[in-house]
Amino acid sequence: MGEDSTIVYTARFDDGMEMDIKVCGVQFREGENNRPWTEAVLFRDGSEVACTEPAEDYFGLWEIEYEGVKYSVLVKPDPADEMLKQLVAEMIEHAEKAWEIGGQITNMLVPDGDDEVFDIVNEIQCCEETDVDSAVERLLKAAGEKEE
Repeated sequence: MGEDSTIVYTARFDDGMEMDIKVCGVQFREGENNRPWTEAVLFRDGSEVACTEPAEDYFGLWEIEYEGVKYSVLVKPDPADEMLKQLVAEMIEHAEKAWEIGGQITNMLVPDGDDEVFDIVNEIQCCEETDVDSAVERLLKAAGEKEE
């Protein structure tokens, strides 16, 4: 994710307030983390009124208090992710495609790489994990813990 890249998810509240949960890219620097950063920004009538400190985690509870009201948004991975289930099922059923599909899964969940997700994908590829639902649950949990 480059420095000009931003992914924004907006939550709307009954009182007209909106909270953007943002994933922001960074300028690449050799030898540094270079992972995107996150923040929540609260808006009233399209104007920013408050924000959180920058963070590294995306999944989890985001809260901003403004004028005595606490605004909360819970961001979590979708456990019913059919695309992920389909890819895991294909890996288990078609061993000859396992390495190619495993790369797709890893890139989809954690584009910058992650050892825990990679290890789970490797277990599926090596036929050590053969239950689709269990594998999907473990992958989402691992990706969520890295993004929280």
